Amino acid sequence: MELKNEIKRKVECFCDDFASSSILFEKAKANSLNIGVVTRYFAALEVLFKKNYEILESLVENKSLSEELRQYFLIKLKEEKNHDDWAKNDQVKIHKIRHEKVSKPQEDVFRFIKFLDEYSKKNPEYFLVYIYVAEYSVTILGPKWMSFLEQLFEMKKSDATSLSNHITLDENHHGEALEMIEKIKLEASKKDLLSFLDKLLREYYGFFDGFAFDRSI
Repeated sequence: MELKNEIKRKVECFCDDFASSSILFEKAKANSLNIGVVTRYFAALEVLFKKNYEILESLVENKSLSEELRQYFLIKLKEEKNHDDWAKNDQVKIHKIRHEKVSKPQEDVFRFIKFLDEYSKKNPEYFLVYIYVAEYSVTILGPKWMSFLEQLFEMKKSDATSLSNHITLDENHHGEALEMIEKIKLEASKKDLLSFLDKLLREYYGFFDGFAFDRSI
């Protein structure tokens, strides 16, 4: 199987598994989540989006990258600018409207961004794989998660812009990272990229499923 098709298949299997088996979605289906899950979610996204931008900044400055890959990361850097403000504003809204306190990011969040940072430094191509996972998974799982927020907490898309904006944006270009993986001459082997993808999907699962629990630090 071609690398791009195998990556796509693995991400789709991940999304199917998360939708059917994750504690977060099971609790949502059973109407057993409280509003704390939303504040934890927004707090995590603010940290994650900020880290994404920082990693992209460093990749754009990486002189060892091919010009084609560096230009791709430069485009993503411009796209990702101020996305952490969406999550920050969502937290302000939920605090003002529902008088919910703003959550601190949980340990799971920092463990994930450490993982992401370390692997991106090992090989920037790993971050390319992450971009595809993040963008494709939000187009598959994002609408369902948004519908849960609407049903359980009567939230509008304008109350969750850090989610709804990404659903709209990533629907239009989630395949670009996969096209880049196919287009450029990769330094990492197919085996290494798929091994990283498996690790990433396990970490990603835990990152999002962790919102079902209050593990504030």
